[in-house]
Amino acid sequence: MGRIVDYPLAQPLDGTEELLSVQNDLSRRLTAEQLRVYNEENILTGDITLSLSVSGGDFSTLSEVFNWIGKTSMRNVNLTITVQPGTYNVLDAGTDITSYNLVASQVSRITFAGDDSATCYFNMSNSTVAKPFITATNMVVIIKDITFNNAGQAGVIAVLDSSVLNMENVLAPQLDHIISATNGSNVLLTTCSFGCTAYGLKMDSSSNLLIDDAVLNGNGIAGVAVHAVNNSSVVVRGGVTITNFGAGFLAQNTSKIALSGPHTLTGNILNYNPPLNQFQGDGSYITDGDLDISSPDTKFESLSNKNQPSGYVGLDTGGKIPTSLLPPSLGYTEEIQEYGTFTGFPATGDSGTLYIATDTGVLYRWGLVETSPSTWANMYINITDAGYFQ
Repeated sequence: MGRIVDYPLAQPLDGTEELLSVQNDLSRRLTAEQLRVYNEENILTGDITLSLSVSGGDFSTLSEVFNWIGKTSMRNVNLTITVQPGTYNVLDAGTDITSYNLVASQVSRITFAGDDSATCYFNMSNSTVAKPFITATNMVVIIKDITFNNAGQAGVIAVLDSSVLNMENVLAPQLDHIISATNGSNVLLTTCSFGCTAYGLKMDSSSNLLIDDAVLNGNGIAGVAVHAVNNSSVVVRGGVTITNFGAGFLAQNTSKIALSGPHTLTGNILNYNPPLNQFQGDGSYITDGDLDISSPDTKFESLSNKNQPSGYVGLDTGGKIPTSLLPPSLGYTEEIQEYGTFTGFPATGDSGTLYIATDTGVLYRWGLVETSPSTWANMYINITDAGYFQ
């Protein structure tokens, strides 16, 4: 709880009034509307910006941040924590394995914004289990310009339940895994780099992941880099590099992974499961974005059937059907050649070419002609005047 101190009740509120939090004796400047709501309902609301700094900030440790959140009555608070360069321990003691649990009843949105000109470390080295930095329920979490320096110990950045997570320019050299998201959570990764020892990102129960840019390294020991399960979806839009995992992408239980942007897969035992552009028995698929397979009932051909009997025809670089795949009959031609006279035609013609004698305008094709009963020979056939169509 908190209390209002020393502002002129007889005068209109002008936004310069201050609220003194009695939990940790921190003075916070609020807007007039925030002050009015707190004065009338004893609840803090609106946009709040505070600083985390090893010296001179509103908070000096992460524990102070989360303890203040847990003890302060809030409603619809959009809380921004500006993080100054330095190292901040996620855990104060090695025996503390509790998670920083946040729910929308405390804050609807929390942002950890680091200094992009210097390194801000969230140190997880005290954790001996895969403890999350944040467990969020029904809220929005934004983390940008932060490095999770875990010194090779276990840890995970976020466990989400019906929440939104946006991470930009976030680095984590070696965590147990990065994210577990469930119940319709949404995750956006932009310009991030992660190292993992167990797995990378797991989207469960209709959750969604959009990767604009990211590097995921399984260090040769982690399982699946990006796992979509139970009707979840993943879109790789701007590019991703996945290396040294057991599997790069895994889609299960009617989940979908769309690789619409450039991606690089190296050193993984299995890059795609199911294989790229193939349906899995449960309706899941992974697509490169160039094939519309939006329904599990969609039928499409395997690449192995290209230009094969009973398969399908592939176009050449000019967007045309190669003449080698066309029957040698009139109308299926590779080109038209013009010569000044009929006598200037090549001695041997090509059945896939039409020939024009420009002095007469007569069109010819090369083909078989019955010169006498049961005798056939290849020659130029006048198809303009004589009407031969073999």
